[in-house]
Amino acid sequence: MQSRTKIEKSKSKTPEQALSTLEWLCSKMERSASDARRSLYRWGITECRMQDCIIEKLRTDGFIDHRRYAGAYVRDKMIGGRWGEAKIRAGLRAKAIESYIIDEAIEQNFEKENADTKLETNLRRQYEKEKPKAENNYKLRAKLFRRAASQGFDIDTINAILERIFNEKQ
Repeated sequence: MQSRTKIEKSKSKTPEQALSTLEWLCSKMERSASDARRSLYRWGITECRMQDCIIEKLRTDGFIDHRRYAGAYVRDKMIGGRWGEAKIRAGLRAKAIESYIIDEAIEQNFEKENADTKLETNLRRQYEKEKPKAENNYKLRAKLFRRAASQGFDIDTINAILERIFNEKQ
């Protein structure tokens, strides 16, 4: 087993190594500036000026682009993660993406009808799974509502879908 200092030293990088590694990582997958900053900190580059210099170099060379990142994030979370608009917005804000870029990415990449259809399919599946265990329809509806809200869907959409599901099943 290696000592802690040896492990930490093996993770540390010089600024040149860090830049090279980040260029390689960014060429494989979209990354935000906050992702790059977190990696730099993990590699022992804690001076803010040095981090800013490396991130600016990545931006000018086209390795980091928040518009590209936000678009890819929206598509990924909408399709793969089945997230609603509110949760996607929160995730992008957590990555320190500017609000106007978030708005553009949502407008260009978020397909509300497709997301609503996926939500309805998911809630119908959950309804069938939870119905035998539920004490009553009120508790079942509340459980389904909480699930959809935690995925970032708006209240009106959730209520409309749940209304359809519960009216059909009566």
